[in-house]
Amino acid sequence: MNNRIKRVFLATLVLMALTLVMVPSLPAGAVRAAEQPYVFTTVDFPGAVYTQANGINAGGDIVGLYVDINSKWHGFLFSGGVFSTIDFPDNIQGAIRSTQATGIGPSGDIVGQYQLYSESVKVTHGYLLTKKGE
Repeated sequence: MNNRIKRVFLATLVLMALTLVMVPSLPAGAVRAAEQPYVFTTVDFPGAVYTQANGINAGGDIVGLYVDINSKWHGFLFSGGVFSTIDFPDNIQGAIRSTQATGIGPSGDIVGQYQLYSESVKVTHGYLLTKKGE
C-alpha cells in the first residue's frame, strides 16, 4: 500500500511539473485575459419593466428586448447613447404579439424574431432589419 501511495504521489508531481513547463510564461506585469477587469454598464430601456440585451457589435451598438407596462414585448437598439424601439411592422393593428432583436452586425443590420397573436405562441418568425430601415 505504501508503494502505491508513493507512485501516485510521484505521478502527481510529474504531472504538475509538466503542466508548469507547458504553460507559456507571460512578460513581467502582463495580465491573463481572465484576470483583466471588466466594467458593468446598466442597459435599461426607459420606462420598461424588463430589459434584456442580446447582442452587441464592434461599434458598441446593443440590441435586445424590453417589456412595457402593458406586458408587450418590443425590440430595441441602443446606439450612441440613444434607445430606439424596434417593432415588426403591424399591418393589422394589434396583430403583433412580440418583437425581439437578437443580433446586430458590423454594418448595423439587425436580426430578430417576432410573433403574431393569430398564431400559437410556439410559432416564431425571423426578420432582418437593414441599416436602411428595410
